[in-house]
Amino acid sequence: MTLDEFVDDWLDRSPIRPPAEPYEKVAENIGVTLYRDDEFQVQLWACAPNTEICDHTHPDVDGMAVRVAGDIRFRKHGKPVSHRDMKIMTWRGMRTPAVHLGPNDSHGVSIGPSGGSFLAITRWLNGGPQSVHLNWQGDPLDETHAKELERVV
Repeated sequence: MTLDEFVDDWLDRSPIRPPAEPYEKVAENIGVTLYRDDEFQVQLWACAPNTEICDHTHPDVDGMAVRVAGDIRFRKHGKPVSHRDMKIMTWRGMRTPAVHLGPNDSHGVSIGPSGGSFLAITRWLNGGPQSVHLNWQGDPLDETHAKELERVV
């Protein structure tokens, strides 16, 4: 199954299969793993108002970021992703923009004053899934994130 096939299937059916420890907190961002099976994973990330996720990569992840709610502006390779460059997906009857993020695609997110949330739908290329914040190349989001990254290496 490809990432695109998995994204379409999961958005259509939205099965829930969380791991034993589904919760992550990174800076002002909360992640909940909704689904994990084999190399595929879906995390819902909720971000506080006016937060910035600096540009970074996930070297072992092919993924799709799907907007759920709020004021979210995705960046790819340092530039804002325009709506015409996004894929329009349907999740639970809601049409919403998404952006494909390959393992070498530098990306980040700017969150506006209302806060925001997005799905990180991923296919792990080298080994089993974990939280995307642990498969991270770039500046850490805070001291706690930096310490977590040191333990992973």
